[in-house]
Amino acid sequence: MRLILVFSFFSLFFSTFLAQSFLSTNAAQVGDNVTLYVCDDTFSNYDADNGSNVTWDFSNITSMDGETTKTLSVESNLNTDFVNASNVSSIPSFLETYWNSSSSGKSSQGFVYYTNDNAVGNFKVKFNLDEEKLIDYPFSLNSSLTDTYNGVFINDAYASNGAPCSGTITSKIDAKGTLILPGNNTYSDVLRHKVEETTISTINLPFFGPTAVTVIRKQFDYYDLTTNNLPLFSHIYISYDAGGVLKDNITLVLSTIDPVAEPNTAKIESINSSFQINIKPNPSKGSFQLSGDFVGTAKLNIIDPNGREIMSYQDVSSGEVIDVSELFPGLYYVRVLNDGNSSIIKLKVD
Repeated sequence: MRLILVFSFFSLFFSTFLAQSFLSTNAAQVGDNVTLYVCDDTFSNYDADNGSNVTWDFSNITSMDGETTKTLSVESNLNTDFVNASNVSSIPSFLETYWNSSSSGKSSQGFVYYTNDNAVGNFKVKFNLDEEKLIDYPFSLNSSLTDTYNGVFINDAYASNGAPCSGTITSKIDAKGTLILPGNNTYSDVLRHKVEETTISTINLPFFGPTAVTVIRKQFDYYDLTTNNLPLFSHIYISYDAGGVLKDNITLVLSTIDPVAEPNTAKIESINSSFQINIKPNPSKGSFQLSGDFVGTAKLNIIDPNGREIMSYQDVSSGEVIDVSELFPGLYYVRVLNDGNSSIIKLKVD
């Protein structure tokens, strides 16, 4: 009986471990896709919140102006520039990643980045000389790897024939915990996959000659592997720097849950903006100083993206420091009421 119980315990432990690990059996497959909502790209990436039993609260994250959704899809690779890759994960008009998955791990053969800057142009990086290792199966909390890669850097504008490139990657499961998305959609036992990648090359710029290029990608993907092999939430940062002459960077934040909409100011009464107010620093990391041309003292309200008043201060003067250390990171609105009039300004809390 004891042997059976011991065996059952270790079977349960091992099954739980595997359910919370990246494996060849739960790798993304051709045909997988998910609709992701484009979110506020200034929201915190919670980089420092790592380890076990972490809580990442994105419940107050808001939407972005312009494009509202993107579809992350996994397809068979038909791009002959990445002949050694079987699959491609695509986020339209942003990023394509070419990769393979085997019984032992996942590797990348390169990527294509679509910039928003015509001066910089789109670029692709092929790891055709030495591929990039992404994951060693099983990959679970505290699993980590560092790898180097080599290949060709191709830039539409300045290196159309390609230039040698090399780089390093650190890939790790740096945290496990609870993910809270808009609408208080809560997911437990979520694994966060963090990737930091630096690619270097040299291109010839007009008037400048050979110029060093650095491309940096920092990406956080949040997974609930018990329900989906694609991320629930992603925070992706990519930067491009050619000797300080040409520079571009973009942050893309994507959620499977529709982000909280910008509040309807019609819900906030008496917004006459009859006097000017300012707050600094903004974004704030715990407090801000209010300044304005209102007379005497005023009432100050802090309002969340749903139009709910969550903090209130009486008899506030211009120049006074307001404590917001109890607020979760996100977007808020500060309303100042004075002598029957009011003004409102956005506040970002990091």
